[in-house]
Amino acid sequence: MSLQFVACVLSSTCAWATEYHWIYQQGSSAEDAIRSATSDSAGDIVGSGYTLGDFSTANEGQQDIIVVKVSSTGALLWSVQKSTEYEERSYAVSVDSSDSIFVAGYTFGEMDLEANAGTSDVLLVKFDSAGTQQWTVQRGSPFFESSRGMALDVLVGDASGEIDSQSFAGMTDFLIMRFDKDGVWQWTRTRGSTDADHAFSVAVDSAGNIIVTGETYGSMDSQSHSGGADFVVVKYDSSGNWLWTSQNGTSADEYARVVQVDSSDNAYVAGIATGSWPGYSLHGLADVLLMKLTGAGDFAWAIQRGSTAYDEVTSMDSASSQIFVCGYTTGDLDGHANSGQFDMFVMQPPPQHVLLTPNPFTLVHV
Repeated sequence: MSLQFVACVLSSTCAWATEYHWIYQQGSSAEDAIRSATSDSAGDIVGSGYTLGDFSTANEGQQDIIVVKVSSTGALLWSVQKSTEYEERSYAVSVDSSDSIFVAGYTFGEMDLEANAGTSDVLLVKFDSAGTQQWTVQRGSPFFESSRGMALDVLVGDASGEIDSQSFAGMTDFLIMRFDKDGVWQWTRTRGSTDADHAFSVAVDSAGNIIVTGETYGSMDSQSHSGGADFVVVKYDSSGNWLWTSQNGTSADEYARVVQVDSSDNAYVAGIATGSWPGYSLHGLADVLLMKLTGAGDFAWAIQRGSTAYDEVTSMDSASSQIFVCGYTTGDLDGHANSGQFDMFVMQPPPQHVLLTPNPFTLVHV
């Protein structure tokens, strides 16, 4: 089975309409997956993920990291495949103001002669805009670490033991690491409950504060545990000092996947819900859940939306104080017929959470 890299571009033409431009597809004869994508100053798109095959060079063992750059018009500019003899994956990519590219993930090997600390280590690789590698950083402990989210120089993921003299709460904890522009480690923070905690996404606000989101199966920082997995958001200042924790959920499972901040430093968290949020009913197996928190961590509102099948959030972005939620569905979402199995969608909640009739979203169904 080949899961190929597919990039599609949608652009806003007005407040409530979108225009489809192009799609680019590339793959090996094995499984390929792009897990994160962003754009640079020229509008070119950079994606990172992993492959089990020969994507741009020969596969060296198991899963290799891939980085792909596509022009703003949908033409391939370059692709890179990096590996050791063991498993590597990338879940996050970021581009700085100079269009340098930072790719984060994990490795079970020794990437570019970096020593492995034990099992899987956090991995950070920098490329220039032409795809030439600049440096590699690998950091870990004797336990399992991974990175699943990134905001340029801040990486977030999981830690399964003590790392960098940080306390370990139990099972798996949130892991937050900061590096400087040259890849020099600055600090590490861990945070968790006595149960499993997983960090998936990070954003930085206008003051440089760091907002991390994921899920917890316990009670983090004395917050009330609703049951199953709860949305959890943790905020730090730029030096890694903890500011607050917010935990929200139902008696079922809610999995937070992405976080964004707006121009007023409010935090938007999107993921999936398998229960019924107050004021809403579960539509199917799993619904889209979008939540807003103030900059102080206070709950503002939540929207739950879904088909009678399975709906998954994979990414979120903001532009001109508007939020766009992306993912896939196996059902008929908001009156759009499913084309086969997994269909992509884009949802846009209206400003200030003003509910429109018949639904509060503009949706593009590709």
